[in-house]
Amino acid sequence: MQAQREYRIKLRLLEGEQILYTIGHHAVSGVAALILPVGLLLLIVGLYSYIALGGGFTVSRDLFSAGQLDLFDWLVVGQAVLLGGVWLFLGSVERKSYRATRWSLLIMIVLLIGFLVYRAAGWRLFAPAAVGMQPFGPFALLLIVVALAIAGQVLYILVDLINDQLILTNMRVIYFNGAVLIPYLIEKQVQRDVTLEDIQNVSSRTETYLQHWLRYGTIKVQTANQDAPLIFRAANDAREMQRRIMTERQRLLQNQSERNFDQLIATRVYEDQTPSTTWRYPFRVLVIPRIFRWLLNDNPLVEPAQRSLTWYPHWIFLVRDLTWPLGTLLTVVALMVPLFLFGWADLPLLSAIGILVALICLLWMVYQLEDYRNDRYMLTPTAVIDIDKKPFGPEGRRSASLGNIQTVTLNTTFISNIFGYGDVVMTTAGTGGAFTFYRVPRPREVAATINQAISTYRKGDRDRSLDEALQLLREFHHAQARTGELRH
Repeated sequence: MQAQREYRIKLRLLEGEQILYTIGHHAVSGVAALILPVGLLLLIVGLYSYIALGGGFTVSRDLFSAGQLDLFDWLVVGQAVLLGGVWLFLGSVERKSYRATRWSLLIMIVLLIGFLVYRAAGWRLFAPAAVGMQPFGPFALLLIVVALAIAGQVLYILVDLINDQLILTNMRVIYFNGAVLIPYLIEKQVQRDVTLEDIQNVSSRTETYLQHWLRYGTIKVQTANQDAPLIFRAANDAREMQRRIMTERQRLLQNQSERNFDQLIATRVYEDQTPSTTWRYPFRVLVIPRIFRWLLNDNPLVEPAQRSLTWYPHWIFLVRDLTWPLGTLLTVVALMVPLFLFGWADLPLLSAIGILVALICLLWMVYQLEDYRNDRYMLTPTAVIDIDKKPFGPEGRRSASLGNIQTVTLNTTFISNIFGYGDVVMTTAGTGGAFTFYRVPRPREVAATINQAISTYRKGDRDRSLDEALQLLREFHHAQARTGELRH
């Protein structure tokens, strides 16, 4: 079951990482989210059935029925009472998430009450069997289209709720928010990662009695970046997830300390050096043929000597940018052909115009190509770097230490998944703002690579701190030897 879930949400686990616990949204949140669209869908289906069976509409008044309530009127009363119950139910599910829905329900209740007053005054709107059956009339077809659109929204909400998960591993807390209709093709995904080391506080809160009785609530994972907490609402068994996150964080920090001291003694005291491993990029690379290397680089560009990676935007955006100059050139050529065939312009004039337009379009293409090549996103062993350079002009460069990165977020849409690109957003503990790798190919692999680099950097940072502690002990030992404090 765990393997199936991991496949469905396409997690890229780090080296040595294991999934420990997974929760989703409570079922009651799904009911609350689907009430309004399902209700509208049933209303549209009922209205279509009425029209398809020959029902019509007319404005008339029956004074003899004024002040009396028939069966239809009592059905309207029942619908108003039902909507009022739904309004109260949504208020007990969560206080802030369904405000727009509750306002919509209030408007619907007011309209039903107004319709009931309209009928109580003797006015009528519906005329059963006023016309013949019209299952495919213009209005009926419009209702079919609206019903299909609402049914699509219901399906999207349902799939989105099923795929939303909060995942605890032995290294990270991962918030996966996605709607997967067809895996790897029609899907939208947002993935946020927080390393256990960066977590400062985890809170679990229930706001209503219903949340308390059904044991679900809101989980808030706070890091050093106060502006970007990880929030998972309507979490099933929120308290258990909170307890497990804090327990796993404490266990990780304790194990790291023990391993670091053991490794410190083995490598620094007894000089038991472990063999170094060759660095390599574990994922696919878009390799550019050698004859085109003067135009484009591999994506990502791997430099093993520096252990650095450079990503460029997806190639489809280069094609998009080159479409404009090529389209302009082809349009001008298409306009010049009839001018020449019908003798409306001289050949020398058309040739001069053609050469001028071709030169302009060629320079335009060179500019677009250079602009694409200058848009680079780099990952080094110590930092991420965002380079934005104008073609043949000024350059902007931003960088952030891997140790300052708090969260890594992956954003994809239905369209971007078809072509295989997305955005990777990194938030830092400082005030420099978020770093975004826009429209990079295979964004899940990019996010996994950055997370692995952060883990490696922090391990090296801890090793450097331990080296400093060991050097201090050595100096203290030498000082004791010089002063004769040591006794053999």
